[in-house]
Amino acid sequence: RMIRKAVTTFVLLLGLASISESAKLTGKFELDASTGYLRSTGQSFQLYGIRVIDRDRQCIANERIWTCGKAAHQALLNYVENESLVCILLPAGNGPDTGPPAGECFLGTHSVNAQLVADGWALTAADIPAPYRKEALAAQQNVEGIFRGGFVPPDEWRPKFGAQLED
Repeated sequence: RMIRKAVTTFVLLLGLASISESAKLTGKFELDASTGYLRSTGQSFQLYGIRVIDRDRQCIANERIWTCGKAAHQALLNYVENESLVCILLPAGNGPDTGPPAGECFLGTHSVNAQLVADGWALTAADIPAPYRKEALAAQQNVEGIFRGGFVPPDEWRPKFGAQLED
């Protein structure tokens, strides 16, 4: 586990070191509420290693339904509206199924991606070895953000892709 985390961190740092200056975005950012992608100077991108909570998601806390998706989007907007936000786009994969590039956003040296997960306002990505598992566990244990009512991430209750159900 430690080796995988070290390799993931190394690859992320190697990727950050090898990108050009043009992959650094600053200034005004917009949030596309329908996709959770950010946009700056005409470039859309997703946040690396995390899944933004769907804006229409509802959660239960204290036996009451609340709009946790709106709260999660507001938490992200609080960062997006900060003019000191800097996002670095990571090298994108090639191929016809390649979506928008992924980016890591920072306020100073502080990762916004990691903080959103630590505060319980985003989930770790399911399709890559996500670097924010420690932050996600802390958010669950501390009952932060969407976890305040016992939210269980879909990856933990949905069957895995390709899993066979027995009769």
